[in-house]
Amino acid sequence: MDERVIAEIARAERAKLILEDPMVAEALTAMRDHIMQAWQESPARDKEGREELFRYIKVIGQFESVFRTHIETGALAAHQLRTEEERNSVLARLRDKLPF
Repeated sequence: MDERVIAEIARAERAKLILEDPMVAEALTAMRDHIMQAWQESPARDKEGREELFRYIKVIGQFESVFRTHIETGALAAHQLRTEEERNSVLARLRDKLPF
């Protein structure tokens, strides 16, 4: 098996565990809520402050996106691995049936 594929699957599993960890999910939700609360309470004239809050929200999204990308890459790697195993299985059965 390709070590790269196995490594991608392992990274995906770790990424999923991290992203779905209740404490991480709670922390991200708390951060979003805090930022949104600060945005709602900020004066409309504080464009610089609101832009900074917007950047914080974007960073949280990027953080989650990195983990989702690992999860998706791992899913593709797992599919690739299954396909390769199925192909090898079919080839092995064909070899067993050949007379030579």
